[in-house]
Amino acid sequence: MSTLSQEFRETGRMRSSEVSEEESSLAERNGLYGYSLAPGTWEAAAVISVSDTKHRANRAFLDTIKPIVFEVQSPEIWSFYNARNCEYCRPRVYLNKWENFAENCCSKTMCRYQYFNLYDPTGKFYHMRSLDEDLYLGPQTGKPGKRFVVDLPFVHCTQALNTILKLAEIFDLNEGECIESSFRWFGLRNRRLVSEGRWERDLDSERVAYQDNITVTLRIKRVEKLSELYPLMYSKLLPVYNLFGGFEPTKDHFDKIVKKYFET
Repeated sequence: MSTLSQEFRETGRMRSSEVSEEESSLAERNGLYGYSLAPGTWEAAAVISVSDTKHRANRAFLDTIKPIVFEVQSPEIWSFYNARNCEYCRPRVYLNKWENFAENCCSKTMCRYQYFNLYDPTGKFYHMRSLDEDLYLGPQTGKPGKRFVVDLPFVHCTQALNTILKLAEIFDLNEGECIESSFRWFGLRNRRLVSEGRWERDLDSERVAYQDNITVTLRIKRVEKLSELYPLMYSKLLPVYNLFGGFEPTKDHFDKIVKKYFET
């Protein structure tokens, strides 16, 4: 049985595919002809379960969430992409939701990278991005679709939850109400698990994924500190790492990730 966040994630994925197809003609106009889409994606969806909401898909709602997203953005999860002279990159309203689509390319990899966001004033949010492992490639990192960096699932999911917790404040989330989040990775098959950014530092030559996608869902209530969620994130993300030859990072490794990305 699908959850509310999974249902909204599917809504977001279908809409991102529609927008991508609508804007496909722009690829040739923008000099992207011949560039293929990056092979992997990461999705995040969140549903803030509130009994009532005062918000609508108007400019006031957009102006309310923008500073919250910008305050905690990194790596630009639920951020706004607004390129100059690029009409389709600007936030716009569709079916009572704000949406934001952006696309760029890399001549080195011959890949197009996409980002898509949905902001529903009823308390639902969706984010899709090409995997970072396919975006930033150097001479030692190989080709797109080959790597999965061990730190990034914990970092991205925690940052996404941090943003959602901040956004929940504008919905007057009561003590008994919760936030449900769903994360999904696509394009994992045949990727090798590696440490931060360096192809030559494979964690193990056997750490290769056979399964192509995986979903993680969790429910949380308001917390005073983001650090209260770290143990939950550790346990929920273990199945993602297990795809890579049964690999399971230790809690000490997660502690190092926390110090590196969240306590500096």
